[in-house]
Amino acid sequence: MRWDDWFARQGMPQRPAGRDITLNTYPFVLQAAMSGQGVALGWRPLVDDLLAAGQLVPALDVAVRTERGYFLVQPEKLRLRDEHHRFREWVLKACGAGAVSTVNKAEND
Repeated sequence: MRWDDWFARQGMPQRPAGRDITLNTYPFVLQAAMSGQGVALGWRPLVDDLLAAGQLVPALDVAVRTERGYFLVQPEKLRLRDEHHRFREWVLKACGAGAVSTVNKAEND
């Protein structure tokens, strides 16, 4: 997500032109925000611990959900072995409450 996208999702006019800081890695972006160098877009759960510790504060209490994410996929006709099921369950558990679990179509056949 870019800033222009974020402003549009908030129903706000585009941000005014000004001095931007451009950094080439996300850890640098977070460090700059924690050092008071500006405001950053945070990806949950990457910033959750920093928010909980008070190292970062949300600009608004509104989160923006995007269509982007991570997907665990398999060929439709592939029969899963036990280790595949264990791996799938581990991934879903590791993702926590934010994970969206979809039923494997082969399990319903």
